[in-house]
Amino acid sequence: MGDLGDARLPTLLGPRSMPHHDPGPGLSRRATVVLAVLALADHRVPRARLAALLWPGSAPSTGRGNLRVVVNEIRQHAPGLLLTDRESLAIDADQRERLDVVRFQRLARRALALHTVTDVSARGALHEAADAYTGDLLADLAPPSAPSADWVEREQDRLRAAAVRVLIASVDADLEAGPDASTRRRAEHLTALAPLSEPAHGCLLRTLAALGDPETALAMHAAWVRRSEAELGIAPSPQTRAVVEQIARGRGVGAVPEVRRLLPPRRSLVGRERDLTAIESLLADGHRLVTLVGPAGVGKSALANEMAHRRREELGEPVAVVDGEDVDDLGGLVAAVATAVGAAPDSLTSEALADQLHERSLLLVLDGIDDLVEHGPAIAALVDACPYLVVLATIQTPLGQDAEAVHPVVPLAIPAETTDAAALARSPAVRLFLVRAERAGVRLARDRSTLATVRSLCQHVDGLPLGVELAAARAAVLGVDGVLAALESGDGDQVMDLLGPGRTAARSRGLYAALAAATRRLPDRTQTVFRRLATLRGAVDLETVRTVCGDGDSVLDDVADLVDRRLVLRVVGVGGTVRFRQLETTRAFASKLLDDSGERPVIEERAAVTALARLAATWPPSQLGQEGADPQTIETLPVVRRFRADLPAVRAALAWCHHHGRAGQAAHALASGGSVWWVAGATSEGLREVDRVVASAADLSDVQEAQCRLVRAALLVELGGDENLARARHDVDAAVDVVLRDSDPEMRTALLVGAVRVDCATGARARAEELARVIEDAEGDPRWRIAARFILAHPQGHPDPSIAVQSLADVLADARAYRYQRMELMCSFVLRMLGPAADGIDEPLPDLDEMLAMASANGDEQAEMWLLAGLGLRAARR
Repeated sequence: MGDLGDARLPTLLGPRSMPHHDPGPGLSRRATVVLAVLALADHRVPRARLAALLWPGSAPSTGRGNLRVVVNEIRQHAPGLLLTDRESLAIDADQRERLDVVRFQRLARRALALHTVTDVSARGALHEAADAYTGDLLADLAPPSAPSADWVEREQDRLRAAAVRVLIASVDADLEAGPDASTRRRAEHLTALAPLSEPAHGCLLRTLAALGDPETALAMHAAWVRRSEAELGIAPSPQTRAVVEQIARGRGVGAVPEVRRLLPPRRSLVGRERDLTAIESLLADGHRLVTLVGPAGVGKSALANEMAHRRREELGEPVAVVDGEDVDDLGGLVAAVATAVGAAPDSLTSEALADQLHERSLLLVLDGIDDLVEHGPAIAALVDACPYLVVLATIQTPLGQDAEAVHPVVPLAIPAETTDAAALARSPAVRLFLVRAERAGVRLARDRSTLATVRSLCQHVDGLPLGVELAAARAAVLGVDGVLAALESGDGDQVMDLLGPGRTAARSRGLYAALAAATRRLPDRTQTVFRRLATLRGAVDLETVRTVCGDGDSVLDDVADLVDRRLVLRVVGVGGTVRFRQLETTRAFASKLLDDSGERPVIEERAAVTALARLAATWPPSQLGQEGADPQTIETLPVVRRFRADLPAVRAALAWCHHHGRAGQAAHALASGGSVWWVAGATSEGLREVDRVVASAADLSDVQEAQCRLVRAALLVELGGDENLARARHDVDAAVDVVLRDSDPEMRTALLVGAVRVDCATGARARAEELARVIEDAEGDPRWRIAARFILAHPQGHPDPSIAVQSLADVLADARAYRYQRMELMCSFVLRMLGPAADGIDEPLPDLDEMLAMASANGDEQAEMWLLAGLGLRAARR
């Protein structure tokens, strides 16, 4: 730990000064901003974030270099203050209290907590915290860049709001105990910080009146009214007018009664410790409008209820709860809040409610207010008008207010399939299931097999706590295997029946009701898109959603609405590609709606046809670009990534073909895009799909069967083994002539590349060379010609190794010319593994480490595997 001794630290709150007797030169602007960022962070701050904050237009390397200069400056002023590593910075935990802003935040949290429970020491703690706020953060500092200026402004507003709360509570405590001159000083400081705040103005009015200076109070009020009306267009509230009238008559100001209401029963939570800590931190930092945001069934209400119990029991804070399920407009919300706090709801307006809550310390829980998003400004206005009011709301989408602090609530983590039994039992989703099942009378073994089944079950309900709890309750009747079988059925009715409330469910309503409430106010068109999405497996792109769900029309607004409501998840893939998917439980609900609509047969066929068309268009990669795209650019990896993302939809489409007797459609898609299965590392699955189609030969034309046989042959060779090679050779012998004669040119070229590979692997080199000449003569994508040359040039099985080396060098040059990165890696790897035999080629070769870096940068996992194997072989040779 560092020892600062007499180290000189700048004042971060208020005008900068040096507390040392010999101040010397102060820190630069940027060094002071860095110090402030580190002081206000509760974790290590990445260097990249600081560089971007201070030098937003600079290259990352330049920003990091500039930051090193600033870090050295801080070290010279305060040795031992910073903890540094290559990636991040922090302030030594033992030295944080030396910084005034850190000290103020700690004192403010403690003082407000004591004030809430009316602790006898609260008044002194409030005085200490109020006096610790010596001015705005970096008050006389001109931030060096726009991003840091924005950050400083946000933090100034947040800290100033905390100081205002402390000062209001401090003045109130003094007025109750007996004010003095220091009370007036703090009240004047309060109004200087918040000159147009009515609660702050009220504190000063009451202080002046209590100290026997009503004339000044009334004069200041008249001036405040003029300014408020001129700048805000707002007249004083009825409560403030009543206070002024009492001062004018020489009467005291009465207290406002507090409220305590019953809370829903407390329930044990599993796996939510971090959420509760994060919510507590938001409230402790002075945020008074906090929203818990997440999909239906994720446990927002349970978290809000637990937090309400904690605040009431640990801090003595009064709590009121409003169930938003039956509230659908602002008038209903006002009436519900009034009822919850014990006020008369009849003819109550928002303004009158604010008057009644103006002086009350209260935690107001607004549970499930999804139908009230449009009234977010009214909720924010209520919080702003009531300085002691804290609102904790549960909702699927944020209210979108400036004062709002959003805490996303996500499903419980589900461990990987390979996790051992002990780790499975500790994981949050599995642990919740075991606890709830035992409560329902089901005692499960903790062996690997049982826990793996529970893990699969939790995955099928997406880790949603409500889904896990309802499934656990059903295990008492169906057993774990029976519950899993029902969830795996894919039957929307069966899944929703399973996840209904039941007699032993944890809540009064099931997941069906929760999802029904979440979707009931969707526009008709968005409802249509939502239910049709049930036919799309996995994560799909916007174009697929438009084709399948939108009748070809734009669906951007509908999808955006569903994402905002957490009914559809936005998934960002490698390279920044954006896709959309439903949670499995949401899909089951949407599937039930689709059945009820009668649209399922038409939409399922549309989804299958769309997925098969995307598979058929997979190869050649250059076809994926826009019309007129540069054919010189051959991007294989984006195609592979797209195929992997499309794979769930492709599986569903092929299953649909099999079920509906559409083998011909499946055969065309597999023949057109068959090569992608082994390029994407899904060889075995591709082989199973092709086998299933070829087994339906009676439903295929001769050309379709022959095309599928050549695809199967290429996949068999990839798997290797004598039996597979024999099957591959048999398929090529039976199919190649039909494909040469009757296939369209583009598909013929692609299929013949696979046949060349089979013939080279099975010793039929003469035919391989003949087929390669056919490929060379064909027009179209050059990828096929390059691939065929590579296969023929591969040293394994080549009759003349020296010719093979030069041929590979020629292929490498072509691959580079066409920016065909996968082929460049393959050629470079083979040549590099040949060692000295490749020394004479003209093409420069990267070493294996450079190739691995290229593959990693491109996200080419398959290339990474064989490159790592090459590195291992090189190490063994040494």
